[in-house]
Amino acid sequence: MMAAQVNGAGITFQVGAVTALFEVRRRTASYAGLDGSLGPGRVYDVAEDGRRFLVNVLVDDQVAPPPITVVTNWTATLR
Repeated sequence: MMAAQVNGAGITFQVGAVTALFEVRRRTASYAGLDGSLGPGRVYDVAEDGRRFLVNVLVDDQVAPPPITVVTNWTATLR
């Protein structure tokens, strides 16, 4: 993920220094649906304040997925 310094105050739009923000293993465009196969989609999003990113990344295949806990009849515990 890259960032660039920009200046749009003058007559022409100027792009300054480009720097790397962080490295990610993004999912492909076809996985995210950007090629039209799965409908519209994005592989990342930026918070309104620009300080945080949510990125759909590839996970290491060697790591076991976390367990899923399903709670049934959970309303009975409210009594």
